[in-house]
Amino acid sequence: MRRLIVAMLLLLPYLVDSQECKVLYPEVRTMGFSDRDLGSEEEKTLPIVFHIMHTGQAIGEGANITDEQIIETLSEANKMFRKEPGSVGDGEGADTKIDFCLAQRDPDGNPTTGVTRHDLSNIPVYVEYGVASSSLQDGMNDEAMKEIACWDVDNYVNVYIVTEIGGNNGGGGIQGYAYLSPTNDCRDGVVMLSNKMVVSPFNLGKTFVHELGHYLTIDHTFANTFSCTQESNCETQGDKICDTPPTTTNNFCSFPDCPDAIVENYMDYTGESCRNMFTQGQAERMHACLNEGRYDLWNNNFSCVPPVDYDAAVANVDYNTPFCLPEQDVTVTVVGVGPVTIPAATVTLTASGTSYDYMLHDIAYGQSYEASFEGVTLQGDFSVSLSSGNDEYAGNDTAYGSVVYEPGALWEMDFTSDFFAAETEWAMFLQGNKTPVIEDGNWSSGITTRSYETCLPSGCYNFIIYDLGEDGIPYGGEVSMWVNGEPLDVDVSGEWSQFVFELCTFLPQCNMDYDGDGYIGTQDVLVLLTDLGCDGSCYTDPNEDQVVNIHDLLFMLESVGPCPEE
Repeated sequence: MRRLIVAMLLLLPYLVDSQECKVLYPEVRTMGFSDRDLGSEEEKTLPIVFHIMHTGQAIGEGANITDEQIIETLSEANKMFRKEPGSVGDGEGADTKIDFCLAQRDPDGNPTTGVTRHDLSNIPVYVEYGVASSSLQDGMNDEAMKEIACWDVDNYVNVYIVTEIGGNNGGGGIQGYAYLSPTNDCRDGVVMLSNKMVVSPFNLGKTFVHELGHYLTIDHTFANTFSCTQESNCETQGDKICDTPPTTTNNFCSFPDCPDAIVENYMDYTGESCRNMFTQGQAERMHACLNEGRYDLWNNNFSCVPPVDYDAAVANVDYNTPFCLPEQDVTVTVVGVGPVTIPAATVTLTASGTSYDYMLHDIAYGQSYEASFEGVTLQGDFSVSLSSGNDEYAGNDTAYGSVVYEPGALWEMDFTSDFFAAETEWAMFLQGNKTPVIEDGNWSSGITTRSYETCLPSGCYNFIIYDLGEDGIPYGGEVSMWVNGEPLDVDVSGEWSQFVFELCTFLPQCNMDYDGDGYIGTQDVLVLLTDLGCDGSCYTDPNEDQVVNIHDLLFMLESVGPCPEE
């Protein structure tokens, strides 16, 4: 199974200063996040830890704010992210389907309140100026401060509560800042002035929400925009989100800089009293970030679960995607998340009306174990459960899924262009059909690598690469291709304007032999069942009456057995 390779682009540090926040662009910025349909996204809960960087004050004094103040501000932030009815976040925008929880486990699995406190009174530059968000400011180096308190950035949202930012303690300067993209080190996270974390009638916690938006890769609504003119390409210009109209900086709720500006957006600079929404496009971009650059932050992350002594969890269920064949090898990963070893546990996979068991032994904290199931028929809903006489927390012992069978062969490809990627595009055609099955190309210049996979129904195909330079792809270009895991010999060397490679997936040896094994049997019946109700041009249709129904099933059952010899 191959995952899309996310392109990494080296950028010079670029800072956007403001009266309210600063967006930091790391030297190595993860690019290529693709927006996803919010309606198909599952709700995601992100564990968050607050590091209070005080200068010796008692709890409740100055920057050393109380746990209760943290909890209140976080509660309000969740209401805004979830567009809770009747709350200050109940605007015209979208429910982002993202929540934050105070971490219940520290990186070693021990109980935590989700709040840590660090006395920096022995660091004179911090005492005088606080933290510096750039080398141009007075104050303690940002990364040096964070390294004092930082928890694993892959598993926690780190928030640093500070006394001052570059000498500003709440005036008209910077109130908070965050990196716009994952940095994969302790720079990652959000920095906030302590007095902006206290909810009151005049401070609604929206600056904190604004900075969390940056953390989830959302830029200012006015980013890279210098007029009210509609962008020619809203996906690459401005804030790169299409449902936020072009605008310049808005500072007042009642006097927008541009007629179509959404002054209620959290990512603008308007007052806290009117900001109450993220757009659908912004929410989709957040999930794209979480699905790619910050995947471990929410997937099988148990930091929000209170620790118990005996605890094991179903961490992952792996099978082929796309789902081309009904018989699959399924691997269930179980992890130990409690400090005491569990002597034995049973993993049960239930699919297509059949249950399969696998026994695991001595599940220790922090270790992963695999339960393997070979040749399982997956079709429709399936479930995985973990059972043990010792496990004290059942909330992470089950997993559910549903698969849709797509008859065909699993086709996979790794495609690397040469340096002139903008000259190159490719497409796959079923022979005799002018509509591509799958295609891509016309990338920005520079060597580009992409991975692809799809199900190809039985048939023969032409894979074609087009090169506008008419010299092929000699400068680093390479193509690797597999069908059902078997490598194909694809030689793209030489000069050409069009490269053609022919391939055939498995072909039926007789009518109703849909899996190509020379036998009309269970797997072929399963293929037919996926077509039940089809009316018109159907992949299956044994009696060829243009409708797939019970009559086709009965017809097929009469023919069970080896393909007849011609």
